[in-house]
Amino acid sequence: MRHTKRPGCGGVFRSSVVIAIVMFLVAPHVSAQDAAPSRARGARSPTGRSHIEFRSSAMLSLHMLVRAGAAGAEVPESVRPAVEAVRAADDRVWGMFDGIFASESSPEEIRLVLETYALRLQGEVGEALVAYAEALVSVEPAFRAEIWPQQEAAINEAKAGLEAARDAQGSTCMSRICEWLGIVDPRVVIPVYLVTVAPAPGGFTARSELYKALCIVSVDMHRGSTLVEATLHEAIHALDEHTRQQEPLTVLQALRKALADAGVAATEARMRDVAHTLIFAAAAEVTREVVDPKHVAYGETGGYYAKVPRATEAVLPAWGRYAAGEIDASETIAEIVKIATKPE
Repeated sequence: MRHTKRPGCGGVFRSSVVIAIVMFLVAPHVSAQDAAPSRARGARSPTGRSHIEFRSSAMLSLHMLVRAGAAGAEVPESVRPAVEAVRAADDRVWGMFDGIFASESSPEEIRLVLETYALRLQGEVGEALVAYAEALVSVEPAFRAEIWPQQEAAINEAKAGLEAARDAQGSTCMSRICEWLGIVDPRVVIPVYLVTVAPAPGGFTARSELYKALCIVSVDMHRGSTLVEATLHEAIHALDEHTRQQEPLTVLQALRKALADAGVAATEARMRDVAHTLIFAAAAEVTREVVDPKHVAYGETGGYYAKVPRATEAVLPAWGRYAAGEIDASETIAEIVKIATKPE
């Protein structure tokens, strides 16, 4: 459920060159909070195992609300100035800054960060960052007074349920994920920031200087066991970021390598879609096996599998056999690659 281009997010920065420049320049942000010695980048888990910590942030919730408004959702009039500022740029630009909003607690801090990037980016993108920073300062008081209390209450209610599930089954879920995906547990904290309103698909994994990767999940867009799956899905993305250099390769990295060896370019949609579909399948299977045997995969209920039929055809049958213990990881990867690369 990572950042994707959303319909309705008008913008003038559609050039892939501009997006590439922004991606290059937007290094993970270091805040005063990030610099705390007890919370070094890739913070180690005190439990000795990777585990999820549920959190919330008013500024991140405001940012997600604004991005949702820019994507066409109805939002309170009080935040419209920020929505209009966001609409001045491609949504992918704003997605690259999500992690910053979880790190900073005030609009003034956010403004300083965005203005710093504006100096580096300059041009229309830089101007959009400055305009958004100024708009956030203007709309934050009304958001904090009129909107945030209700959002915070909804987040806290969902958080209580998720923490109970994590405390009861989280260790088993994490162990199963690592086992199936060939991950040597990096023993890190995986922060999951809960929000209410968010742009589709309601789940994101963002870059973070403190944690390397942090997750954002909408509790409005995902409920019940689907909320658990969405959380595990984003946690897998975070684990994937932490284990890119793992030897031996994780299942996800081995799959990407096998696709590349078969001639699939890194820029092709298949490279992303096949690996991403495997993440969908893994998160759904862990949810069904550990949390709720009646759980229906979000890839089905949310329509993702239907959007990527070729990747779905390649991944789901092989994954089903793998999860049932009928084939091993290397055989699973070979089957997936064979179907994913067959001539159309």
